[in-house]
Amino acid sequence: MDNKKEKNPAHDWPTYIKQAIKTGLESTTPYKVIPYKNGIGIKKIEFIKPIKYSKKQGPSLEALYNN
Repeated sequence: MDNKKEKNPAHDWPTYIKQAIKTGLESTTPYKVIPYKNGIGIKKIEFIKPIKYSKKQGPSLEALYNN
């Protein structure tokens, strides 16, 4: 038998935080997830104000998140 354990998001903080960030950006009410510096846990959640932009110009939510 193979004794390798599958990573459970409840026990794997980096995976959980990545999923939370992706979910927040794709949500109908977008929000930013701010993890603790040590990468274990979520420090804060900030809601992003909706912005108007054209398809040709304008920042994406991911660009705003990374700034």
